[in-house]
Amino acid sequence: MTQAYRTARQVDPKQTPAARLRSVLRAAVYVIAAALIGTALCRTSDSGPPEGSIAPGFELQAVSPESSPVSLDALKGQPVLIEVFASWCPTCRTAAPAMSRLFRQSVAPKAHFIGVSVDESLAQARTAASTWRIPFPVLLDDGNFSRGYRIKSLPTFILIDRAGRVSHVSTGLTSERRLRGWLEES
Repeated sequence: MTQAYRTARQVDPKQTPAARLRSVLRAAVYVIAAALIGTALCRTSDSGPPEGSIAPGFELQAVSPESSPVSLDALKGQPVLIEVFASWCPTCRTAAPAMSRLFRQSVAPKAHFIGVSVDESLAQARTAASTWRIPFPVLLDDGNFSRGYRIKSLPTFILIDRAGRVSHVSTGLTSERRLRGWLEES
């Protein structure tokens, strides 16, 4: 007997068997729907540019700290580690501290770190950067970044090497150890 069935039975002992079955089926549909949505949002394949390809250029407005636009061309010469996120994404909130810790450690001088928010507004991006205490520049996607970089899941981590090629891509929760390994290789 499932917990949902027992709970429904305890709440209303006069409920008919058909009504109990409908309640259990309804709960099962909700669980399956939530699992499918979660899987779609956090899937780990086919998001990001192909590894080995030339990274698409971009120029995006910096929202935290506020400054002039940042372009990929201006960052060439050092590896660029990008975290693509959204303020509404719970997995992004969980993943954000790994990049922040790497940035604050001795790894930062060896690479450029940037966050790209795919939020719809400047205010949402600023709030996430502030609330999550992101210490590196956060840029606001204008829609072209997501299309050019084929962002389909969040968060997506991308490492661009010194030559401007995409060397690594990962989506979903990505460990600090894995990101550090990428940077040490580059």
